Amino acid sequence: FLIINQFAYNYRMTKLESLGKKLNFKSLTNLIKTYQFLIKINSKQKSTVIKNMAYDILKFINIDLFLFENYKILRLKEKYPFLKYTINKNLAFKDKVFKIIKSSNIILFCVGRLGRSISFMLRKINQKDRIIIDNNPFYHDKKVNNFLIKSFNFFRKNFKKFKNHKIIICIENERDTNLISKQIQRNKFKKNQILSIND
Repeated sequence: FLIINQFAYNYRMTKLESLGKKLNFKSLTNLIKTYQFLIKINSKQKSTVIKNMAYDILKFINIDLFLFENYKILRLKEKYPFLKYTINKNLAFKDKVFKIIKSSNIILFCVGRLGRSISFMLRKINQKDRIIIDNNPFYHDKKVNNFLIKSFNFFRKNFKKFKNHKIIICIENERDTNLISKQIQRNKFKKNQILSIND
């Protein structure tokens, strides 16, 4: 338990609450080492708790990769080959997003950890209105990484303005992503306008 406690702080750091808090590269590598350590422990003890903790941390690693340039990410793939699948998936999604913004305006959905990471990645895009939709009224009309946070009601009322935009759902949970996608489609948007990390 003392050994696990040594890494507990890193695990708690994955539970970001503030809009402005960002990881630096050293924090990301510490997160990777934590994941590696938990996998090693679980291979010996077969603990469901440790397995679930490692799974959550792997999701956070994937999300936090959006904060960094590709050359740094590729360096991680060389150093930590067990992350090859996660990193390849991340880079493929980034490539898809950057292809979209060359020809379309975008709106982000959800200002959680993934939404903050993707908005940081896109903070310098050449787009007049940078909007991220979130249902939490505490966030409304605040800014995160140059994106203004608005409600779904605002999104629905401004359909004509946004009808040709592409929508990026920034949630890692597939079930929640599908629910939001259906909600968006019920408001006259087409399925091919919607993109998520689960595609």
